[in-house]
Amino acid sequence: MYTHPIYHWPPKRQWTQKPSLAHAWGPFSAYVHFPFCRHLCDFCGYETRLISKASAEAFPERATSEIARRVESDDFGGGRLRAVFFGGGTASLMSETGRGAILSALLQLPSNARPEVTLECEPGTIRRAALRVARMAGVNRISLCAQSFSDKVLRAIGRRHTHAQSMQLLDDCLAAGIDNVHLDLMYGLPEQTEGHWARTLEAASCLPVQHISMYKLYVFKYGPLFRAGTVVRPEREPAGVTERLRAMHAAGNEILTSAGFRQYTLTEYARPGSESEYIASCFDGGDVLPIGPAAFGRCGNEVWENSPYVHTYGDADAEATHARALRMDATEAFKRDVILGLWLLSVRVDEIASTHGVEVGERLLSLIDRLRAEGLIEVRDGALTLEERHRFRAGETMARLADLDAGHWSTGQPRARAGTAEPSSGAERTTTLSTVLRMARRDPALFAALEENPDATLRRLGCTLRERRISELVRAITAEDIPGSEPGANEMTEAWSAVRREHAMRSV
Repeated sequence: MYTHPIYHWPPKRQWTQKPSLAHAWGPFSAYVHFPFCRHLCDFCGYETRLISKASAEAFPERATSEIARRVESDDFGGGRLRAVFFGGGTASLMSETGRGAILSALLQLPSNARPEVTLECEPGTIRRAALRVARMAGVNRISLCAQSFSDKVLRAIGRRHTHAQSMQLLDDCLAAGIDNVHLDLMYGLPEQTEGHWARTLEAASCLPVQHISMYKLYVFKYGPLFRAGTVVRPEREPAGVTERLRAMHAAGNEILTSAGFRQYTLTEYARPGSESEYIASCFDGGDVLPIGPAAFGRCGNEVWENSPYVHTYGDADAEATHARALRMDATEAFKRDVILGLWLLSVRVDEIASTHGVEVGERLLSLIDRLRAEGLIEVRDGALTLEERHRFRAGETMARLADLDAGHWSTGQPRARAGTAEPSSGAERTTTLSTVLRMARRDPALFAALEENPDATLRRLGCTLRERRISELVRAITAEDIPGSEPGANEMTEAWSAVRREHAMRSV
């Protein structure tokens, strides 16, 4: 069984607070989430919607207004802008003037002399002239989302672009004067063989690109590929499949390193000097300013997610109602920075503990010793390190560290804290419900099936209809009267009404 690396800790189900009204920023990056796509992909972990003309046109003004509110409420005196990442969604579908206005607003904040500015692009969605405009506005890095060089494989995962369009986009980037190109590739795809994967990387390593991502396909629960049974999720992956994917991972590392690329995160390889400042900022404990619906942020010891609802974006009161946050104590922040720091392949536990003003606990030291004895990590010069042989199993190492209660990470008696208890069956049910709602927001086919027959659809998804929160969802969909004494009933009605409004917007 494959264990996927951890992107967020503490788990998002524990983010039950409201974000602070103001923040004091240190060095930070900015993530601009443009949540619209021409097609929704199963492997995308971000909140996305099918693009509608009205929403896409309204986004830039709302985003610049969000930045203006931040400038008014927050303290940027101790901060400097390290990097900007325009992602999504399909950020290359944003208008040139809109993207320029957002970037201009961000560059008014204290910043490095020339911050890294990345535009994520889907092949076939942006022309050479628009790339020239983007470069003049300050974009100096392109993330080219190729995924595969095989049109057959691309069709199997629902992508609309072709290999020829990926190569055309690369040519257009270079012609527009943007030579820092980041190429996204994936393995473990339907119709993809080990030989095809090796040939893809050999071809990619000869291209004029500075950076290559190499990551395993991960499809989300209740999405189209999951419902069709096309791809097995990691927790049900047969041992033989895992070993084949491990071989693809090893082959990829060998090909890229032999071609002069250096691995600097679990999934990223770069030519020397071309490592991404934005990607590093996501895992090195730095601050991240989130702009857009469902964008994630961090400032100091607080993490939060903006409201995911596109139809209320720009309404400060509605966004505050649906945003969720967690203010970590020093030990929790220490734990987060060690776990996520493993994405950067090596973390100095003592230094991170000192940064947060805590002392490393004996239980944590014992766990590190066990992980080393089991061959999952190395400890060298005071750093917890993932050598190449450890990296395919990095998710297992992260999970083991996450399972150790935060109270045992530092010296002193373990303490309980609201919102950080070990997962319970109730927490798992809450996660299931939030996943269903998330996929219903993104996926018109799932939304239509739930509207037509919620009971049968939820049963097919494996949900237990007797569970109170699931039954509340059914009642909200069918507009049945829900007794006022049932906790959460109004919340569920509001949540499903918001999903309906999201889909209604698509016809605009």
